[in-house]
Amino acid sequence: MEKELQLTLETEIETLLYGSKESFKQAKRNISKLYHSDFDNFHKIASFVLEYFPKYDEVENWQNKAAFISGIDLFFLSLSDDYFDELKRFTIGAIQHPNGAVRQAIINTSRWLHMSLSSRIDSDFRPHWKKKIEDLAKEKERAKKQFLDLVLELEQLIEKYDDGKHRGDYIDDMKPSIHKSLQIMWDYFAGTHCYRKLIEQIRPISSDLFFKRKEIENKIVALLKRSRSFADLDFLKDIIYNETSTADFQEALMLFDTGYENAPEIHEVLEVINEAWNHFPHRSLDGLCPVEMIEMYKAR
Repeated sequence: MEKELQLTLETEIETLLYGSKESFKQAKRNISKLYHSDFDNFHKIASFVLEYFPKYDEVENWQNKAAFISGIDLFFLSLSDDYFDELKRFTIGAIQHPNGAVRQAIINTSRWLHMSLSSRIDSDFRPHWKKKIEDLAKEKERAKKQFLDLVLELEQLIEKYDDGKHRGDYIDDMKPSIHKSLQIMWDYFAGTHCYRKLIEQIRPISSDLFFKRKEIENKIVALLKRSRSFADLDFLKDIIYNETSTADFQEALMLFDTGYENAPEIHEVLEVINEAWNHFPHRSLDGLCPVEMIEMYKAR
């Protein structure tokens, strides 16, 4: 059964790499059907697709390259835990392709890499692992390193392709380019909840800042409870981490505006949000907070 499935999938992969434009969509549909109808065997034999990566490099037609990348997204889903490094190398190569359709395809497919990273870092139990507790701990550490290495590699490529013409521009305002595609991919990975928590864990801070953050966190939790807000502390910290405009500050304030009669007064909320804004990390500041930036400026 496994051999038969692999032979069928190989035919579809060959279609993606060498077939006509008209045959792409049907091949993708066939792969999806095979994945959902025989998931266990698909997962067992999925690694054969890695053998096609060198063949992908030899293909010149960008349409076939884009079709191949989008067509193997379910293989990324199946393989990302055990073959993350191989898939990352393929991703890093594809994101530098001169054709925008190829780059967009890998941006979409690479989302499964993030799912693998975040689930391995945050989850204490995954049914198909069947590993001991100490092995799970090692897997978490491995995923953390993979996450940090991937973001760092993207940052290095962004610097390599930066011609200085778009500094300060929003990503949406940039013209299509390898640099823009790298920014989009970096923004997706570095802007996630999992990465924000990871940076908080590994970045050294002073004891004063540590205790100040804990004090602010306790205030926020108490105010959210009084407000009967749907949000929690992490939700608010994600807003601050990913802020890009004053609208995000207003969004943070609105978390406490629930209409509940015993909700805290606006001046209480404003005071705490201001403290949080100044003491919690911001992605736009490379994971630092405004207070740290001020201290760095004073130390010059």
